[in-house]
Amino acid sequence: MLTKLSLWGIYTASYFIDYLVLLGISIWQKVSEYKDLELVPEDGFFHYCSWTDYLIWGVLLGLVFFSFICSRLLKTIPMNTRVKDKPTDNIIWEVAGYILAQVLTILTILFSDYWVVMSLVIFVVAGIIYVNSKKVHYAPIFLIPMGYSVFQCENSVAITNYSKDGLRLVIESEPDGVEARELSEKVFLIRK
Repeated sequence: MLTKLSLWGIYTASYFIDYLVLLGISIWQKVSEYKDLELVPEDGFFHYCSWTDYLIWGVLLGLVFFSFICSRLLKTIPMNTRVKDKPTDNIIWEVAGYILAQVLTILTILFSDYWVVMSLVIFVVAGIIYVNSKKVHYAPIFLIPMGYSVFQCENSVAITNYSKDGLRLVIESEPDGVEARELSEKVFLIRK
């Protein structure tokens, strides 16, 4: 099973798309400000930017890199158990709450001057709920960057890149069950 630190890593990496959008919006806003100046500084755009702009861009680039590394590690994590539970329902809709938190993060940038503080508060509150619930299958990283599906099985939850019928066939054809990685209690990652 994953530790709380691992869960925070997965949660942080789930905002990969947001980091890219926030970085793009932040740079675009600064470029727009620069172009609107009556007197353009002779030193150019990079001398016009303040240290806080560079700090925000650096943090966002660091988070993009961290998210990329986390998603690569999740794709190569070794299997540690076998699962025989057959999928019954697709439960991707449960992830909607965390995707909503991501959308709110983007909207705070567009409609507020306090976007950094508001985004951070939304991020931390949603993260605390996510990590304490230990429901790793709610992390949008499995859907957007990795393209996985989330299925309710008979006694567990499966995060997989199989289709529902494909997973059912693989489980039925393997007498000992399919190889999986237990991410949290009764939540398994199954790869092709």
